[in-house]
Amino acid sequence: MDKYTAMAGPEVASILEEMLLSKGYINTNGMRGYEVEMRMPKDDTRMLQHIYIIDDHLLLLMASYQSSREEKTARNFLDSVQRL
Repeated sequence: MDKYTAMAGPEVASILEEMLLSKGYINTNGMRGYEVEMRMPKDDTRMLQHIYIIDDHLLLLMASYQSSREEKTARNFLDSVQRL
C-alpha cells in the first residue's frame, strides 16, 4: 500500500487495494505517463486510466470495458492520443 492510499483511511484503502488490478509507467507515442487498471466492485466492468503531465497540466484519460473486444477498443483509443 502506498502512502496516498494509506492516507484515505483503512476502510477506503482496503477497498482500493482490492479493486486495483495493475499500475505502472507507460510510454505512448513518445509521451511518458502512468497507467492504472481497476475492477469496479458492483459488476465486471474494468476501468483503465492513462495519466500524463503536459506543460504543467494533468491529463487524465479514462475508458471502461467488460469484454476482451471492448478492452482492445479501449486500449487502442487510449494509445491513439498524441501530443499536439
